Amino acid sequence: SKVIVRPKQIHQNPLTPTILPKGFTPINEWGRRKAKYHKEWLAEFLGTMVMTILGDGCSLQNLLGMKAKEDKYLAFLSAYNNSDGNTADLLTGVTMITQGYSINVQLGWGGAVLCGYFAAGGSSLSGAHLNMCVTLSNFFFRGSPKWKLVLAYVFAQLLGAYVGGLLLFGYYRKVIETCYPDWKTNQDLFSAFVTVPVDYLSSGRQFISEAVASMFLIMGIFAMTDPYNNTSNELFPLYLFILIYTLMAAMSLQTEAAINFGRDFGPRLALLTVGADKDLLFDSNHHYFWVPIVGPVVGGLWGAFTYDLLIFRGHESWVNRPLYQNIDVLERKWYKFKR
Repeated sequence: SKVIVRPKQIHQNPLTPTILPKGFTPINEWGRRKAKYHKEWLAEFLGTMVMTILGDGCSLQNLLGMKAKEDKYLAFLSAYNNSDGNTADLLTGVTMITQGYSINVQLGWGGAVLCGYFAAGGSSLSGAHLNMCVTLSNFFFRGSPKWKLVLAYVFAQLLGAYVGGLLLFGYYRKVIETCYPDWKTNQDLFSAFVTVPVDYLSSGRQFISEAVASMFLIMGIFAMTDPYNNTSNELFPLYLFILIYTLMAAMSLQTEAAINFGRDFGPRLALLTVGADKDLLFDSNHHYFWVPIVGPVVGGLWGAFTYDLLIFRGHESWVNRPLYQNIDVLERKWYKFKR
């Protein structure tokens, strides 16, 4: 039977084949509406929700597991001090509390982003951005998505992260309330859902941390999806996993490397919804909540500009076009906008 292969745009690399039967068309009303109006934002919503649940879930499980082991250790220590315990029990408690977990979160976030990418349909629907700075960088430097879809992408990413935060809290609620009876005002618990900077950083240092990490994120993504270099499209998921893991391992100490507006602000709103302390969520650490909103955008755009200026050879980017062509493109877009 005959098949047709849908072409993809540059921002949707890797160019994994998307094969549909010839004459394929949705056969019910929802399928038609989804294909025509909703596929991009639904992909971003689901992908970001999956990424948030699994990524924050890794952080939360690690935190709750360590807290449970700490409580058990303290119980061992209390019994030992009261002469009700023995040395073997104490050594068991010490072994449990000192077991290393540092790599779990970094690896978990790498896997979470990868699962979100696949849940969003990979590169076939929206490009699986899952991140406002990825969307804006592609919009300004690759011309896609269309400006009419940019807000839909960003809203879907925020909504997906918000719903993901709510679902994760509900999933672990009993354990949260048991390990952290003061969870509504406990910033240690909040750090599993949202990013919390080290308390001695100024707002400027917080901003620099997020901007630099986001710059490396976008440079990495642009390099991996550049059709003019020698990277293998089939290995893109592996490259993405390595990139996220490396960023988390190298740049998450200061602000936990949010590098994503929705991934931080969505769960922050989710915590507020379930009753967490508003002042602690939005006023602590020099009103830090704005940093993961602005920092990744500035850093991401700077990373995109840097890559295109130094490496990218395609004419898809305005950096590689003559000034008169860029002016002509802007005039045509402005004319369409006014219409």
